[in-house]
Amino acid sequence: ASDAGSIALSAREGMLLDGALRGHAGNTAARGGTLTVKLDGGTRGGTTGLPETRSRIEVSQDGNFVPDGLRPGDTVESYANAGDPLANRYNGKAFVSLDRVAAGGFDALELAARHRIEFNGDAQLALNRRLILDAQTIAASANVSMLRFTVPYFASVNGWGAQDAVTAQPGSAIFEVNSRQLDLQGHVGFDGFDRIVLNADDDIRLRG
Repeated sequence: ASDAGSIALSAREGMLLDGALRGHAGNTAARGGTLTVKLDGGTRGGTTGLPETRSRIEVSQDGNFVPDGLRPGDTVESYANAGDPLANRYNGKAFVSLDRVAAGGFDALELAARHRIEFNGDAQLALNRRLILDAQTIAASANVSMLRFTVPYFASVNGWGAQDAVTAQPGSAIFEVNSRQLDLQGHVGFDGFDRIVLNADDDIRLRG
């Protein structure tokens, strides 16, 4: 038995990840896999039929994201009637369930969105290797009170450069990380939070 491999999912328009993803280690001495989810709409403004919204990964503890009755080949956005509040629910977005990540046996999770990673509802996750959040803004929706992550290595990164002016607004949520090593790199806004609690047993490094 050996270490698990990697699953890397990348899209421009969006992702609805309701399926099972498996990254279990081969035995107790081996490492679990790495799951990478990347959403990058690029610079295609004005192209007919493509998202005009900013790229966003929405993260929740659990839940199903595929609309009821949607079948292979259906156009996701046209599934909602014009004027329906859900008409833009899926436009330019990827949806990730932390419970599915944990059930899949992954040791590492990397989320990258050109503009925003937003948490919907309270959430927690423990991983055996690393958690990397790569976006201009990390946000908490109004129904979040606590986000807690326990992982040996954590990084908050803006690997996209100066795409937009990031102006974070205060809120009531708490973002807590318990790690051994922690990196903060680039200009990242934390939107909707009252407190950011970063705990590291070894190093906290500020880069860029």
